[in-house]
Amino acid sequence: MPTFERADKSVERLAKELIEKYESHKPLAEIGPQIDYVFAYGDVDDEGRQLNDALTKGGLKALGITKIIALKERALSRGDVEIALDGDWWKQATDDQQAALLDHELHHISIKADKSGNVQYDDLGRPKIKLRKHDAERHSVEPSPTVYSGSIR
Repeated sequence: MPTFERADKSVERLAKELIEKYESHKPLAEIGPQIDYVFAYGDVDDEGRQLNDALTKGGLKALGITKIIALKERALSRGDVEIALDGDWWKQATDDQQAALLDHELHHISIKADKSGNVQYDDLGRPKIKLRKHDAERHSVEPSPTVYSGSIR
């Protein structure tokens, strides 16, 4: 069973840079939902060989998964949304690949608003989140063409 740990502050810094860089992330900058970043690691045997994938979605290896955090967990000091990253992959990825994956995962996060454009808030006074499906890729550096990266509803 994979293990998890809070991602280091460098991931938060990179996310902040990406949120400021791209217009499509403007609502994240303005509303400021709390995002928890976590690394997942696959199990290894005594020789250090990886036994399983750190993250999977639909039976496929995933490099990143974005999910909305339940209201109960939000009340217990969790963020509004979680981005889980394959920590094994992250360690060997280039800076451009890391940025591409993190930007891709951030793109899944959308702030709920009513028909007039007013942000909707939950019972805790925090912004309601919805997840966007895949639509377009903006990076020429793909994390990997053979694995899934996406969101969980």
